[in-house]
Amino acid sequence: MLPNFHQRYRNIEMQVASYRPAIRYRQYLLFLSAGLLISFQSLAVNFSSNIHIGFDDNPHSLSEPRNPLSDKYFHGDVKLSSDFKSPILFKLRLRKSEYVDDDRASWSKTYAELGYKSKFKSGRKTWRYRFSVDAAKNDKTYVSKSTGLIGSFGGFSIADRYDSKLTNFNAEVSFRNRQKTKYSFGFQHRNKDYEDFSIAGLSDLDYRHNRLKFEINNRLSDTARLVFGLSFTAREYLDRRADDLAGNDIAGTDLELDYRSYKLSYIHRVAKKIKWTYSVGIAERNDNSSGYQDSDNIYASISGRYRLENDRQLKLSLRYSDADYPNQLTTTTALGDEDDREKNGYKVNLEYQQLLNKGVSFSSHYFVELNFADFDSPNPDYIYQRSALAAGFRWKSL
Repeated sequence: MLPNFHQRYRNIEMQVASYRPAIRYRQYLLFLSAGLLISFQSLAVNFSSNIHIGFDDNPHSLSEPRNPLSDKYFHGDVKLSSDFKSPILFKLRLRKSEYVDDDRASWSKTYAELGYKSKFKSGRKTWRYRFSVDAAKNDKTYVSKSTGLIGSFGGFSIADRYDSKLTNFNAEVSFRNRQKTKYSFGFQHRNKDYEDFSIAGLSDLDYRHNRLKFEINNRLSDTARLVFGLSFTAREYLDRRADDLAGNDIAGTDLELDYRSYKLSYIHRVAKKIKWTYSVGIAERNDNSSGYQDSDNIYASISGRYRLENDRQLKLSLRYSDADYPNQLTTTTALGDEDDREKNGYKVNLEYQQLLNKGVSFSSHYFVELNFADFDSPNPDYIYQRSALAAGFRWKSL
């Protein structure tokens, strides 16, 4: 009996040890959240944090033949932002997920923004404007959908293939007419830098783009709004070849893509505690060569929020999308260069939240969230199902 006891103790010890990095990370976020909350209670700064644990049955969105592995994870999200009334815009945000067994699924994102907003009068109209610069960094491990393993190319690991840094320069101006309809015009310049590799034949994903945006937010009544938006984007890659119809690089070319997107949303507050949003959208993309990168993406979504008694809240969202790549005749996935492929499917999100405590300057909630996705595709590597269950806590300043 004694040897069995020691073996059981050793097994338990090993299991606990496997959780220690995630536990230390969770404790760090708890202390960080509490410290920031206390520090900014007396300042005109908004603070929020989200800490939860979860179970994910397919972290890499792999197809069934690639033997997707389920795993437990810890997630933390901390955000600081300027008060709505402040002319100075700033936002800092850190998000990180740590998976217990499959470290390849762990990821982190950081974001920072600084800007300025104000208004001026011209005739009878009051114009509002804002300028900002934001930067983001994404860190994740590239797992190939065609193998289920860490990505490689030419015998070299490209695990950091999709690590990236980006910088956006944003400008927006808007005004409202007498009917309270809001008109917005925006511009964005982006530079995005991916991890660099010195591997012959591996394309470079770095790009820059310019985007123009226009939106009309029409107040139909006290309980309903209709929002229409469109955008045009011109993107050029800094060192990436255009493709022929077989998906091969065309020597001496530089890939350029033009995007056009249109979105229509109807927001209806059915009752004081019930709100629904219905949206449809179309996104078109064209390249400057054979049309191999051309795509048409349509989607429709519905989301709702129901405020229950005793500071409880229920949220539901459903989104269906269909991405069509008419000139990609191959159903195989190129190693090391896995852009989105033709697929269609839906995502469902269901969340229940309840108030735990509400003080003078902050509130806390606990929540339970369920996510499910199901996608089909002519490319077997993009057929997958994924579900995740999470439970945790939220804090925010008031």
